[in-house]
Amino acid sequence: MPPSGSTRQVTPLSKTTKTPSKMPSKQARTSVPSQPLEALDFLDSLQELALATRLKQLSEQFIGAWTMVYQTQSVPFEPSWFLVMMVLSHFESLSLVAMADHLKVSHSAVSQLVSELTKQGLVTTQADPKDKRKRLVGLTDEGRRVVEILTPVWADMQQVIRELILSTGYDLMDVLGKTEKALETYPLSNRFYDQLVARQTSATQIVPYSEAYRADFEDLNRRWLEAHFEVEPIDQAYFDDPKATILDRGGHIFMALVDLDGRQQVAGTCALLPTDTAGLVEFGKMGVADAMQGRGVGELLVKTALDQAKADGYTEIYLEMNSRFIRSVQLYRKFGFVLAPFDGAPRYGRSDLLLKRSL
Repeated sequence: MPPSGSTRQVTPLSKTTKTPSKMPSKQARTSVPSQPLEALDFLDSLQELALATRLKQLSEQFIGAWTMVYQTQSVPFEPSWFLVMMVLSHFESLSLVAMADHLKVSHSAVSQLVSELTKQGLVTTQADPKDKRKRLVGLTDEGRRVVEILTPVWADMQQVIRELILSTGYDLMDVLGKTEKALETYPLSNRFYDQLVARQTSATQIVPYSEAYRADFEDLNRRWLEAHFEVEPIDQAYFDDPKATILDRGGHIFMALVDLDGRQQVAGTCALLPTDTAGLVEFGKMGVADAMQGRGVGELLVKTALDQAKADGYTEIYLEMNSRFIRSVQLYRKFGFVLAPFDGAPRYGRSDLLLKRSL
């Protein structure tokens, strides 16, 4: 778009010293098996692509074992209740919000579990004396009795699981912790998106303007202007003679080309427009084809323009735009542009925001 506790404490698992085997390189990985395989071998051959499935299957094995253990103790208890009962055994009472925060699960999930446990007579709720709008959850006498019975059972289960993990030679709990921490700072969905954009932009090439792209330069900008605003005289002047109004004055026009099925297609454009103020350059005339949205073309164009502006010795760059286009503002903010006041009237009638960045 153109810019215009009381229970037994859990002992941490000690780290082992065995060095994990090297992870295969990306080139060596095979995501789809090329020959018929047994079911387990097939999942293994998918490697990271089947991680969620294999973790789910592993979780189901653990839950099945927990269920069997509770049955042997003749205690009516469900594995899904464990976390709530455990956290309440460490605190006299907790609000639903605090409980959800401690357990790293949603408020609705905790609320549903508390409802189940209340029906079983294991927990009770009451108004918070400090804030009547809040409900505090605590164990009933029966709940405390069940925790007392199951505490040694949980210790045995922990020991069994610890020995299982140690038998592999790896500190699984440490790996899980590091993975969770990494996802807190860089969510998986963001990683997927960035990888997708990186793959798509690898097929994108930024080239300097030539007369062969004159119609594309105008069309990309005109389509957007006519859809949202109108083509102003200053826009038309740039379209009529890009060479005289931009290039001959020391400016630049960049064209983004995408390789689609072996054929290059114009995907976007932008320009650096010289000003009468020393060291200051305008970024403008940016447009990305509708079919190329979401492929990182805009980001690549902005980066190219910033690099060129620095190479040309400019000390500051600015752009004018309209505040209706929040996603565009976010894009420019990502590249270090900040809101600034207009020094006089905007160059374009559609502009109500000025963004600047020091180079």
